[in-house]
Amino acid sequence: AILKTSARQKIARAALFKKINWALLKHGVQEETVIYPALRQTATDEEAAKHLYEDHSDIKTRLYELQQIDKGQDEFIGKMESLRDLVLGHAREEEQEIFPAFHERLGRERNRKLTFLVHREGVRLA
Repeated sequence: AILKTSARQKIARAALFKKINWALLKHGVQEETVIYPALRQTATDEEAAKHLYEDHSDIKTRLYELQQIDKGQDEFIGKMESLRDLVLGHAREEEQEIFPAFHERLGRERNRKLTFLVHREGVRLA
């Protein structure tokens, strides 16, 4: 939705960005405090976990840069597109490459516990 706005819609862009920023930061904290530590406990996933942490750092840097830009500048949409591409690539890698094998190794009960912990962390952050 934010990519469809015009430079004249600064207030709408700012409001949409605020929602995107919060959602990404909240999701990042949930993964960083629950999922990634569990992923790192699996010796074969140590590098994958480090890579995912690095992706989160890059996303946070992009969010910070976007906070600093006047929402009416043309540069804003270009940086939003870059953020979108980074987030989509990160999610694709998690969901298609890293998490399926991770979930399989954990087993049903451990997956259930991690899901509970992620939700609990989300409620804590709300």
